[in-house]
Amino acid sequence: FAAGLVRARQLVGVRRPLLIFPEGTRSVNGQLQSFKTGVGLLAYELDAPVVPLHIAGTGEALPKGTRKPVRHPLRLLFGPPLETSAFKGCVEPLSPYEMYYEIAAALKRQIEALGRKNI
Repeated sequence: FAAGLVRARQLVGVRRPLLIFPEGTRSVNGQLQSFKTGVGLLAYELDAPVVPLHIAGTGEALPKGTRKPVRHPLRLLFGPPLETSAFKGCVEPLSPYEMYYEIAAALKRQIEALGRKNI
């Protein structure tokens, strides 16, 4: 884990994006699952903004339990970056885990809102 965090810091330091799937696995029914706190840990500890991305159509293109994708259109919607600085100035001090959880929860809310957009 520590080596992965060091490598992530190196990549972010040279402005290389990291693609994170905060659910950890694909959903069976296409609904967002709870987000793992690792995305919050990375954002907070690397002091890096997180760009929310909602991807629609992946359940049809690569259903859970399959290995080979099929042709299916995808819709990608990007939201404004979530900055960790807003979480660093909390009035009530939070434990590191609580901070990571709050960042992950905020990211999930942003992605859910993107998914409700009708384009």
